[in-house]
Amino acid sequence: MDEFARFKNRILLYGLVAAGIFELISLIFLGPDTRFVYGLLIGTCVAVVNFNIMIFCAKRVLEKGKPYWSTLGYVIRFLIYGVVLYMTFRSSYIVGIGCGAGFLTIQTSIFYIHILSPKIFRKKKDGETADINDQPKG
Repeated sequence: MDEFARFKNRILLYGLVAAGIFELISLIFLGPDTRFVYGLLIGTCVAVVNFNIMIFCAKRVLEKGKPYWSTLGYVIRFLIYGVVLYMTFRSSYIVGIGCGAGFLTIQTSIFYIHILSPKIFRKKKDGETADINDQPKG
């Protein structure tokens, strides 16, 4: 497996972890409500599909040099998000909220991997793990 595929799989795995965390948080506020779980599953699946569409279109732009793939991919992803969110809110507002949370799973995993994780696990010069309150130099 190449490095890009491992990185993509890492994002997807962290996205599933984020979905689990969102579900645990929802248990506090909603209790065991299956409608939220359905919405979360739908939203997470749509986020994963749209993430793969974005990767496909980005590869086309970089490999073939045709920038219209970028716009086409954006419009397709935007339409998918809109139709799914509309249908879930039409079903129930709790399903719609769960779907919206599911949409955020991939973004949350990317945020964690690129922003939070490097700050939390940054190494100091002497090899010790840095404190979360340490400020980056520069």
